[in-house]
Amino acid sequence: MKIIKTTILLLLSVITFAQEQTDMESFVNTLSTQSAIAETNAIRTFDNRYQGVDGHPYLLDQLKVLEVVTSNDSNHSVYGNYNLQDRLLVLLTKTNVLQNVPIDNIKSFSYTEGGIKSLFIKMDGTFVEAFFEGNNFSIFRSYSKELTKADFKGAYSSGKNQDSFKTEIDYRLSMNNTTQKVKLNFSSLAEVLEKEEKKLKILAKENKLKIKKSEDLISILKLFDETL
Repeated sequence: MKIIKTTILLLLSVITFAQEQTDMESFVNTLSTQSAIAETNAIRTFDNRYQGVDGHPYLLDQLKVLEVVTSNDSNHSVYGNYNLQDRLLVLLTKTNVLQNVPIDNIKSFSYTEGGIKSLFIKMDGTFVEAFFEGNNFSIFRSYSKELTKADFKGAYSSGKNQDSFKTEIDYRLSMNNTTQKVKLNFSSLAEVLEKEEKKLKILAKENKLKIKKSEDLISILKLFDETL
């Protein structure tokens, strides 16, 4: 996408290694506005309603220290982010240059925040977060970004004067060498887990957990995994 390519070009000229945290959203907003003005004389001369981009196409709001593991199991600690739309790692090199890195030879990456490590592994051509890993099944959380273009021209426009990125999250359950999408709610998980609704309800009752709370659902799943 043009916005993303231009984003990388501007970052090449302004980022320094001392910048441990780069505000991606603010950066994309500024650059996208400039790009839209440059694309057409009509916007530059007559129309100032376009208000840039709300959001960004990246997994993280800021560059963070990523622990990257390549396909040959070598480890690299580097500042970076993950472009969810283009499916590219964006890494800061030793010469203070942000570089797009194809993920073909990347096995995984992780980052730690607040003492909690988030691990992302490759699945279906992108990276998904290892949300829950048990002895018998695992649940992965998948992120994507959907871009909605501004719509403020014409009699039937919506009046929306910004492009906007919306984060979409879905979950995948992997069990018995198969992976399928699930919703993080009790009925969906009970159906996928071989119709184990009765056992899950018993575990919830015995441990005073609520099946409608996502945090408690994970606790129920951990207990259920131990019974298999």
